Amino acid sequence: MNQLNKYFEEEEYNPVNIGIMIVLVIFCISVLFWLFWALMVYKGGLFEKIIPFISVVFTKKQLPDYGFEGWYEQGMFEGWIVNLTALVLVVMCLRSAVRISGKRKQ
Repeated sequence: MNQLNKYFEEEEYNPVNIGIMIVLVIFCISVLFWLFWALMVYKGGLFEKIIPFISVVFTKKQLPDYGFEGWYEQGMFEGWIVNLTALVLVVMCLRSAVRISGKRKQ
């Protein structure tokens, strides 16, 4: 009978641990929001800049055709550093998540 009572006993939860978990979840959601916002929305997003960049590289179009006048006025390519930084961070997060999930399956 003692084992049965032990089985049905409720665990005691520490409110500090629950508070830390809530803060960490909010922090992680905020980081993910910033990453995806910087990747897809900031100054038009990275996907809006891909086709013009490819056309500059592979056709006779030039950067001034898209409003690029130098580092002070980048035209359509404005914000590309933030977009690429977010892309690199997203790729790093996905890569580490795949590695972690691969280790758990073994």
